[in-house]
This record gives sequence, structure tokens and C-alpha cells, in this order.
Amino acid sequence: MDLQALPLLQHMYSDGRSALSRPPLRRADGSPLPQRFALCFMRSALDDYVRERGLSPACVHESETADFPIFVERVNDVEVGLVHAPVGAPAAAILLDRLIDSGATRVISCGGCGVLEPVDCGVIVIPTRALRDEGTSYHYAAPSPAIDLDPSMVDVILRALDEHEVPCRTGMTWTCDGFFRETPGLIRQRREQGCLAVDMEVSALAAVARFYGIGYGAILYSGDSLSNPDAHEHRDWISNHTARSISLVLSLRAISYTNT
Repeated sequence: MDLQALPLLQHMYSDGRSALSRPPLRRADGSPLPQRFALCFMRSALDDYVRERGLSPACVHESETADFPIFVERVNDVEVGLVHAPVGAPAAAILLDRLIDSGATRVISCGGCGVLEPVDCGVIVIPTRALRDEGTSYHYAAPSPAIDLDPSMVDVILRALDEHEVPCRTGMTWTCDGFFRETPGLIRQRREQGCLAVDMEVSALAAVARFYGIGYGAILYSGDSLSNPDAHEHRDWISNHTARSISLVLSLRAISYTNT
């Protein structure tokens, strides 16, 4: 079989956005959204934060699955957008694409990840590279095994962690579409390839950002453990409210540091 004949590898990267694209998102008064954005995959953490801060939606990203309100607040005297991101590379990439078309130039996402090494639950993990085991990134970036995250965004995230005295691990994440196909044999293979964590969006978001020439970084926290391929440890990671809150707050602080 000629692998180059696979439809997934036949995209034309010189083409611009599709004519089917939706119009840019704007605030209710018609003014543009902030250039800096935090994408939060943790709905409960975002809901708690919005409630505590008394934030109201500036506009809404509508989809067939659900509506995703977009909030705006000032962090370090800089306007920052905040939105709940849908889980999974395709839906998350659609949101990021729309935000970029609406003026976003710097974006940090935050959420949980599985770990492939013995790492305690709740440890902050900063991806520096992402293995592309998903389909969405190939619509935005030519085929390659992995994609590097923007070093300047990684640096600004590490600066935020250092200033808040939050320890972290850095390394490569395995972005995988098949949640239930993270099989023991594949886990061992990904570990041998140098992957520290596994997630479902990072490589796709990095490809979208690179395609449009904007900055993107990610903050993850270690959730369930796949360090023993034959004995998955759930660790009730979704209930780790402290780690989830820290991840969200750090993403907002870090994105407020970046230059436009």
C-alpha cells in the first residue's frame, strides 16, 4: 500500500481557512475578544472559578454538542479570555481555530493527563513535545511523528510556576484519539519512545497554533496512572480539586505574562 495515498496525508497546507468557517466571535457590544486565552478542559474547576470571580459570559461558542460561554477578566492588569474547551482533538481544534480567527495570538490550555511513569497524582506536567497519535493535527501540519511546543510559551509557563513555587515535570506527551485503545503493548511502546504523559488534545492544538503562527503552550496535571500497563490506577483523579484549581490559575497567570 502507498501510504501517501491515505486521505489523512493528502492535505494542502497552503490553503487558508475553509469557506465554511464561521464568522469571528465578538462580545455582545461588538468589540473584539482578548488576544490572550486560557482553554480549560476541567469544567468543574472553571465553574468554580467563574462563580467565585462573579464573571458573566462575554459571548458563546456554539456547537451541536453544547454551548461554551467565553469569559473575560483582567489578570495582572491584562485582559484574558477564559473558556471551557471540549475534550478530544477535533472539537478542541475547532474552538482554537475560531478563537484565532477572532484575534487570539497567545493561548494556554490546562487539563488532566494520564502518566506513563510513576508520578504522584496532582503533579504539574508541562509538555515540551507531543507525539501525534491523533488525526486532527495532520489537517494543519505536514506528517511527522511528533510536534514541538512553542519554546517561548513553555518558558513563560515555567516562569509562572517558578514565581508561584510550584514544582513540575517536563517532557513529551502522547496525544491519543483512542481513549480505550491505550493498550498495554502500546503503553510500553510509548514509554520506550520517551513519553511521560498521555492526553487527547495537545499535539492537535500545537499544530493549529503553528499553522496560524500563534503561541501555544499547555499545563497538565497528573491524573490516572498507566505506569503499570497491566494495572490501571484511576486514583479518583477528577476529584483532585486542588490540582485542577492550581492548573487553571497558573494558566491564567502565565498567559497574562506573554507579549502580544
